[in-house]
Amino acid sequence: GMFMDIMSAILVLAPLLAAMATHFGDNPVHLGIIMIVNIEYGYLVRNASATNGANNVTVRNCAITLNNVNTTSIGLLHTAAITGGGVTPTDGNGKNNDCLYENITITNTRLGGILVTSGSTTLNGSNNIVRNCTIGAPYTGLPTNDIGAGSTSAVYGIQFQNQENGQVHNNTVRNIGASGVNRGIWMNASRGINTRVYNNRIGGIRNTSTTSTGTQRGIEAALNTTGVHTMFVYNNMVSDITAAYTGVASGTRILTGIILGSGAAGS
Repeated sequence: GMFMDIMSAILVLAPLLAAMATHFGDNPVHLGIIMIVNIEYGYLVRNASATNGANNVTVRNCAITLNNVNTTSIGLLHTAAITGGGVTPTDGNGKNNDCLYENITITNTRLGGILVTSGSTTLNGSNNIVRNCTIGAPYTGLPTNDIGAGSTSAVYGIQFQNQENGQVHNNTVRNIGASGVNRGIWMNASRGINTRVYNNRIGGIRNTSTTSTGTQRGIEAALNTTGVHTMFVYNNMVSDITAAYTGVASGTRILTGIILGSGAAGS
């Protein structure tokens, strides 16, 4: 697999794409603008192919500040899916495993802080860890939408999608504001017997729309629907989950501190 910061990604991809753009008559200045606008990840960790994963990557002790006006900006994207240029694994060698993201501060992004994802529901990334990180700038009063920028997107502080035995602990997630379904921590389709979410602090998750009933969740945790899996969620603190909604009352549960989603025969 491969590990690239934004400047490295531009340096590697720009010459390749420039040659193609010139061949097809595209203006190189136009290409440069498109690249800068659309490639805004603080760090990108991806598999190189469906059979060549990124393993044992460590990113720690850094601060990432992006531009949340950019509709694709993500603090750190760890991907074995088409998102971010990764590839859905076709065998176990294509997974991204045993990566550690520690003591990272992320501010001013549009789609989220740290997103860890795989495009395969069976070939999941294994034993990846996010710990001691801070997602979102401090705020007083109402959240200032540092993560999300008040957009219509769904926004996540930390997301684990199709992961096995993932660990998310001792993180602070705050100041997320958008009108989509926002989540402080989202563990989706988790597998394995030792997935753990603990000692996290989540606050300032806000639906910014006066008309949308998009739900706001401090922590959402769900097991994979196939097989038997176990997740431990404990000692987390969730506060200040709010909505600007002013419409008529409905049966939609807009605000949720912690929700445990349906899965298989796990616990």
